[in-house]
Amino acid sequence: MELSALLTLFMAALVLMIKPGPYMMTFIGLSLEGKWKSMLSFWSGYLVVRTTAYYVLLLTLSMLPAGFGMVFIFIKAIAAIIFISMGFSGLNEHISDYEKASEETQDKLHKMSHFKTVLAGGFLCLSNPYDLVFILVVIPALLGQTVFSVLEITYINITITLADIIVQLSYIIPLMMLRKLVSRPLLRKVKVGTSILLIGIGLYIFSTIFTRGDLTMTNLISEMSS
Repeated sequence: MELSALLTLFMAALVLMIKPGPYMMTFIGLSLEGKWKSMLSFWSGYLVVRTTAYYVLLLTLSMLPAGFGMVFIFIKAIAAIIFISMGFSGLNEHISDYEKASEETQDKLHKMSHFKTVLAGGFLCLSNPYDLVFILVVIPALLGQTVFSVLEITYINITITLADIIVQLSYIIPLMMLRKLVSRPLLRKVKVGTSILLIGIGLYIFSTIFTRGDLTMTNLISEMSS
């Protein structure tokens, strides 16, 4: 696994995470109220479960027999569809929808103990299909492989976690300095911009399906020529 592949994954994760949604709006709401302990507990639970899912799912994926070229092509196609679909969905969704879902989550967190808040973060990760699809489909598609060692999964997890922290701070620090800085019009512009980028990433992934390098790596060219 090359550094350039991790950088590509890092940039894609940034685009996905910076797009406003219920998860991010929950953190914005908690930070505005000064609920730092609840916010950290919620994120900690999310991080622990997500890290566990990375190792379990990617190691399971690595058990696929070698030479499954068509499976890899299928994974890349699904990843492209997911990015494009998320992009168009983001263009059609409204910030008010995210705020409503965020308020419901915050109301539940306010009534929870520290331990239950951690569990709530973990449950959100498990109940979010996009997280699981990102691990099983998007990561293999962007990195160009379906077999991962424990060390490689560790690098991947660190990369995603770093992107998560950067995005969280990019929202929270401005809120600490000037609460009105992160306004609804700004969030709307961020949503539109990231949605367009998601569509672009999806189109890029789809285009790589037909490159000679990918076809050779998946043994499709050698199979057809033999």
